[in-house]
Parts: sequence; C-alpha cells; structure tokens
Amino acid sequence: MAASKKALLGVEESLDTLRQLIAKVAASVYATEDLFEKLIWDDRTDERDEERHLENLSHLIDTTRETVVAAVEMGEELSSDLFKLRTARRGARP
Repeated sequence: MAASKKALLGVEESLDTLRQLIAKVAASVYATEDLFEKLIWDDRTDERDEERHLENLSHLIDTTRETVVAAVEMGEELSSDLFKLRTARRGARP
C-alpha cells in the first residue's frame, strides 16, 4: 500500500509539472501574439527595431515549441504511470 501512495504522489507531482508547462505555453503564445502584432501594425519602428522584434519572435517561437514538446513528453510519462498504477491495483485485488 505504501508503494501505491508513493506512486500517487508521483502522479500528483507530474500533473503539477504538466500544469506548469501548459501555463508556460499559454504565456509564450500570448507574448508571441503580442510581439507579432507590434511587428505588423506599429509603423513607428525602424529597421533595427524590426530586426530585434524578429529575433525576439524567433526566440519566443523556439521556447514555445520546446515547452510543447516537454508537455507532450510529460503527458506520455503521466499516461504510462497511470496505466502502471491501474494495472498494479487490478493485480492487487483478491
């Protein structure tokens, strides 16, 4: 039973990590959208500003992609852990 509680704690920690990753993706997407709109609609920027904005946009897109990949991997790991936990519980029944 102690192993089961430990496994559940691991699942809870994984869920929290997944929640944090999803929040980071949402923040990155919002920042990317905001910067993209500034780049397109702000006529006051000069070429140096545009170049800096494009570089920042590239970094935001990379960060978002990396975070999405991490979230997918965490989701797969969590799914596997839940399957193992469910299988172990079924095996423990009389």
